[in-house]
Amino acid sequence: MNKTLKRLGLASTLVLTLIIVTACAGDSSEGGEVRDELVIAMAQEPRSLDLHRTNDNPAAIVTRQIFETLVLQDENMDILPGLAHHWEPYNDRIWEFHLNEGVYFHNGERLTAYDVAASLTNAAQSPQVAAVMSIIDVDTIEVVDDLTVRVGTAEPFAPFLSHLAHTAAGIMNADDLANAEEPDDADDFTTNLDRHPNGTGPFMVVDPLEWVSGSQITLHRFEDYHATIPGRDLPSFETMIFMFIGDPTARMAALETGEVHIDLNPTVENFARVEREDGLRLDSIPGLRTDFLGLNQEHEHLSNRLVRQAINYATDVEGIIEAIYEGHGVVGQTVISASVFGHNPDIEGFPLNVERAQELMIEAGLEAGFDITLHVNTERQDRIDIAQILQQQLREINIEINIVTIDFPQLLDMLDDGEADLFLLGWTSVTGDGDYALFPLFHTSQHGSPGNYSRFSNAEVDALLDEARVSTDADERLDLYFRVQEILREEAPWVIMLQEEESAFVNYGVVDGFILSPARSHYFGNITLSDE
Repeated sequence: MNKTLKRLGLASTLVLTLIIVTACAGDSSEGGEVRDELVIAMAQEPRSLDLHRTNDNPAAIVTRQIFETLVLQDENMDILPGLAHHWEPYNDRIWEFHLNEGVYFHNGERLTAYDVAASLTNAAQSPQVAAVMSIIDVDTIEVVDDLTVRVGTAEPFAPFLSHLAHTAAGIMNADDLANAEEPDDADDFTTNLDRHPNGTGPFMVVDPLEWVSGSQITLHRFEDYHATIPGRDLPSFETMIFMFIGDPTARMAALETGEVHIDLNPTVENFARVEREDGLRLDSIPGLRTDFLGLNQEHEHLSNRLVRQAINYATDVEGIIEAIYEGHGVVGQTVISASVFGHNPDIEGFPLNVERAQELMIEAGLEAGFDITLHVNTERQDRIDIAQILQQQLREINIEINIVTIDFPQLLDMLDDGEADLFLLGWTSVTGDGDYALFPLFHTSQHGSPGNYSRFSNAEVDALLDEARVSTDADERLDLYFRVQEILREEAPWVIMLQEEESAFVNYGVVDGFILSPARSHYFGNITLSDE
């Protein structure tokens, strides 16, 4: 395929590009050449490729191919060897990791324990990934020898290994970190590490980085990949392209013509089209994600619990799921997905009850209502549609919503700064544990970029979450998380929308071996591609 054409923005060149792709595919089939390019479509663009500058899912998907972690989690969320082939407890809060030999960064330097120490130290001190990495106590990090490193937490922390499987725990080159240049503006996510990511993974960037904003990122196979991680070999294809296509109709058209091989953001309106196409399929597995309407409690009226409860009672979540997702997805009753450790099955969400919502508004002294702004990202048409339905539903309690659409990176910037009053978002509890599902989202210390975009603050919740963090008793932790969810039910910092499956549209006429990750940080290096 003509790479120059692929670098053009899809929005302005879609028809021409699709014609050329079809013609090229026909020519290649006559020669029997094996495909060497995997193309993946995503609705949203990463904010940064610097592991410690952002915690958004699009970035995690791309960086998973570039960087590797000490340990991995498979599709069942079981812990597997990664860069470390073996590990054992050093004491009740510190682990000792033994690294694989013969592992090299993309710049040719050998991986050592010093790289691990530098990476985890930097991650632990980064506010952008504090949600998952601040649990590391940098004083515990110790290089024993070139291939042995110790790292731990200030207190015992049961889900520590699952945190080390997160993409933010990817191992970077120590020299790169030492020479990193911090931007003058703390909100600037473009750094030298962002533009020159140097990992040990099976895919790498070339210089200059092939990142066309609003269009695509291109990665290339790392020919000297060590392949010492069980189940990971040198990929069979040479190039991986991530295309950013916000319009689901355009993504579907690209999938049908073969320009795209995997669509990571399938939408309900295209389910029937996929079923009619030979080779195309919807793959789904139980997910770890909760979608929600966030309510910023620093807002003059949203600071009132009665108003937050009223908004919950006035929202017909079941009707929204039926209208937007045609019933695909479970109405969330509590903030934690049923697939995550800590989920409280006894919590009952807010049923639709407009009369009760009106009573609560009167009790709050806001019978006349108020105006408020809801921010939603332009790349998700489903969220824009939900915003419009919410606008209609909340008029029943005299709340007038002004919808503002902005791109995803801008939305994250606003959320970091507490500037969005209402917002539609989702959170994937990628570790599969209740700590990651609750602590970054609701602990007072996590306001802003760590994840507490609702600016929720509750001393009892803080104390329970702190206690759960240091407990190694599973039953005790479960009880603590149950109690947190009971409080959250009453405090209502969110309107919980749905807990969805993890899914993708896949062209199985081309792709073989793709395995969905419930944590949404899919790995693509094991895929094989069919002949043209």
